[in-house]
Formats: sequence, C-alpha cells, structure tokens
Amino acid sequence: MAAQGRALMLQFSKFQTVMILGLVLLGALFAVPNFLKEDVRIGLPNFLPKNTINLGLDLQGGSYLLLGVDTEKVITDRMKGLMADVRREMRPNRSANKDRIRIDNIRYAPENKTITLTVQNEDDRAAALERVRDITRNGIGGGIGFSLRPYIVGGDGSDVTIALTPEAERYFSNEAVRDSIAVI
Repeated sequence: MAAQGRALMLQFSKFQTVMILGLVLLGALFAVPNFLKEDVRIGLPNFLPKNTINLGLDLQGGSYLLLGVDTEKVITDRMKGLMADVRREMRPNRSANKDRIRIDNIRYAPENKTITLTVQNEDDRAAALERVRDITRNGIGGGIGFSLRPYIVGGDGSDVTIALTPEAERYFSNEAVRDSIAVI
C-alpha cells in the first residue's frame, strides 16, 4: 500500500542517461558560435561548428515599416476626375436648360497640373468657361468660413484652362497623408 501512494519516478539506464547528456552537450556545442563574435568564430578549430542560427526579424530586434503616399498620383487622379466632370458638364442638360458644348480635345499636363479644354466653336467658349467655373467653384479647407479656391480657370482663344493652385496641391497631398494615417 505504501508503494502505491508514492509517485512513480522515471528510471533511466546508464546508457540512456549518457545519450541524453551527450545530446545536450552536442546542442550546447552547436549553440556556442551564436554567443561568440565573428573574429573569435573564425579562429575556432575546423572540427568545431562556426555557423550561427539565422534569427528572424522579430528576434533580431523587430521590424520596421515605412509607408509612403504617392501624392503625385493623388493629384493626377483628382485632376482626371475633374476632367470627367468637365466632359459631363459639356453634355446637354434639359433640366438645367443647357445645350451641348462640343469639344475637340481635353488633356491633362501633369508637369504644370493643368487641364486644357479646346472648344470646337469659339462662340461657345464663354459658356464653357461659365460651366467650368460652376463645377470648380467649391473651396477647400473651409474652416470658420474661410475657404481656398483650388483651381484657376481661364481662357484664351478656343481653349479653356483649369490650373491647380499650389495651395490646393499641398492641401490635397496633406489630406491624402492624413487619410492614410487614419486607415493605418
């Protein structure tokens, strides 16, 4: 009865004990190079291991994440969206009593952030200018009643130009960065 109450103890033969100790020593021998400097590892005899364990980023001291916002693409996308709005505005609209304004060409110049619209009939340029001014009228950064006009609209001959202001470019770029930070 007394034997049943005692905990069973593991019993290893001498051979098993020597094998376990040998494996532990072998593991320690292969781990030693990880604790030595490189110049010391190179000086070890050839029969000793010299390779270290390759640690993952988390064990090497963490990882670094660098995120960036392609502000040029943000501006280009915004201007291309405006081009689509301009095309739509030049279509006829019966409810607003607006006739079609025919355009020959509409193009975006990314180097100076300008959209140029060429009207087929020079007599329609004034109406095209007015429609473009209507869709670009809304300001940005409207805090406490102040707002900034993002576009400068002008015309020359049969061309209507829409240029992004530097202030609006900064605002849209900063807005994209703020949005990215909010998403992260």
